[in-house]
Amino acid sequence: MGNVPKSIWWGLVFGIAAFVVHVIVIRQSAGTCTFFDFGAIVLGGLALVLGLRALLKSASRKGTILAVFLVLLGIFQVARGLGWILAPC
Repeated sequence: MGNVPKSIWWGLVFGIAAFVVHVIVIRQSAGTCTFFDFGAIVLGGLALVLGLRALLKSASRKGTILAVFLVLLGIFQVARGLGWILAPC
């Protein structure tokens, strides 16, 4: 693990788990469709917060790069959970 904060590793676990854990709600009415994946929102949010925390704590270049990746993964998962990207409707 070296100089990489533990929050990065936990964040990666949550960020990757968001691809597997799904709590989906789809609502359709009058030609509109709303999609939410609460699993991706919660787990992606945790990954995002842990990535931001690791970004503040990281002292190494490797840790900073991983923390930035984790922040981007968290943002992606939250956006996917809200249906902004890759939504089925």
